[in-house]
Amino acid sequence: MSELIIVYMTSPTKEEAKKIVRHLLEKRLIACANIYSDVEMLYLWEGKIEEGPECKIIAKTIDEKFEKLKEEVEKI
Repeated sequence: MSELIIVYMTSPTKEEAKKIVRHLLEKRLIACANIYSDVEMLYLWEGKIEEGPECKIIAKTIDEKFEKLKEEVEKI
């Protein structure tokens, strides 16, 4: 029996996030997704704290589709 899973992804822009979600929906690899845009990200890079914008994607799918979903996202 398949288990429902949540897949967390990030994207540099809202447009790129929509592109990813639409592609995964068309391939029937996710049931739905939420896009959170205009999120501020802080991270450590080469010893300095940096910051910038980022979009978060939370997608719902089943565990047996995860590997194919991962392959498709890597293609994009």
